Amino acid sequence: MHLDRLKVGQPRHVAVSVTLGVAIAMTLSGVAAATPLWGNPVVVAGAFNNGPLPEVNSISCAHAGDCSAGGAYGLPTTSETHSGAFAVTETTGTWHPAVKLAAALDAAHTGALNVVSCSSPGNCGAGGSYGNASGSHGFVVSQTAGAWGTAFPIGHLGSTTSASVSGMSCKGTGDCTAIGNFETATSAGAFVTTESAGHWSVPRIVHAFNSSSVSLLGVSCAKPGDCSVGGDYEVGPSAAMKYEAFVINQVNGKWQAPKEVAANINIHNMGYVGSLSCTKPGYCGAVGEDWGANGPQGFTIGEVAGVWGSAAEVKGSPPDGNRSGAGADAISCVKPGYCTAGGNANYSGGDKAYVVTETAGVWGTLLLVAQNLNTLPNGAVEGLSCASPGNCVGVGYYQYNVRLNSYDEDFVITEAAGVWGPAFNLRGTAPNHDSNSTNSVSCPTASFCGIGGQLTRGGKLRAFVSTT
Repeated sequence: MHLDRLKVGQPRHVAVSVTLGVAIAMTLSGVAAATPLWGNPVVVAGAFNNGPLPEVNSISCAHAGDCSAGGAYGLPTTSETHSGAFAVTETTGTWHPAVKLAAALDAAHTGALNVVSCSSPGNCGAGGSYGNASGSHGFVVSQTAGAWGTAFPIGHLGSTTSASVSGMSCKGTGDCTAIGNFETATSAGAFVTTESAGHWSVPRIVHAFNSSSVSLLGVSCAKPGDCSVGGDYEVGPSAAMKYEAFVINQVNGKWQAPKEVAANINIHNMGYVGSLSCTKPGYCGAVGEDWGANGPQGFTIGEVAGVWGSAAEVKGSPPDGNRSGAGADAISCVKPGYCTAGGNANYSGGDKAYVVTETAGVWGTLLLVAQNLNTLPNGAVEGLSCASPGNCVGVGYYQYNVRLNSYDEDFVITEAAGVWGPAFNLRGTAPNHDSNSTNSVSCPTASFCGIGGQLTRGGKLRAFVSTT
């Protein structure tokens, strides 16, 4: 889905892959890395976790043993198209029963929680979508001292046909920034809304270069009032299907003019910024996809002292003329010049999962991961979280074959002291002829991480969380 437009109301899960041309020795070098002691997956507790579609879309851990996660649950008495938003909280190592969110708004039963971000234990922001007779709409909600408040609907977007909150970054109690996307009968747009001292602002509609179609895919804040957002905007008529990547910085609470990025490599006008990570004001990293001379490729770009540099394609990516090929959609930065990114690159008609590391401002060559599991030519790194340089955890998916049928299965990879270990399945989620997924990861320390997603238990899908 790298170059397709984001569907409003749906969490963005992008497949990414890597190059088989990287030396096998590089892949094998990760075998020595220590595998963390993950606990058994915990099925999210709650009477509403018995219907179709339960899934954790996002998790955020502010401290070891203190996390919040959220997603969508299915309604047992209705079809698979009916769902609702939920959140679940861990306190000092204990997961509590899940709670419904935005239920009073969600008359159509089509809701979901897409994103969660916590600034301290029990203090988080979250957002997603709900439905009523007039369509799909976005909402935000805050958690304070462990208690979730009332969901706040996103209004003031004009005559929208659908809308959803797709990103969140919180840097203080009651201080968050959320992004989202909406559609009208004739165009697609994006918005930003900010929470300050517990109060959410009227959403700001994002404009980029007079384009009639704008999408935001990533947000990161270094501190309240200093954030960056990124996405893409359409160039020319919609039939042309040409997009350019862009970012917008917020400085001391004021949003600056949009800046096009990756124009130096995006020669076929098919690009986007998919994810950002900021460590202090004016210092961020971002990744995305461009379509240049080598076909679709993942790219990295950095901001130093408030100035975004030139984009560079991920080193080691294979030349690829396939439009559905490569991309970089996950990044985690721990300090300026020290980031880790992940995605997928297309090799011989299939996608391979990779990670790539920046050290002292210099990006290395991509490293294939999950090759010990990936028996078919499809896989991706979809989420990353780094606690310190050389200590990261990634999640994604690989594909395997059973009796001529292919299945997608989740994997977890761990980097310890700069060495990536082999990919593994969490206990209880080993291949079982069903498609399991791990959608989000959050690591507040090198020894503690939380992940969330969806697994199959007893022939039924279940939302789950797991921690080290």
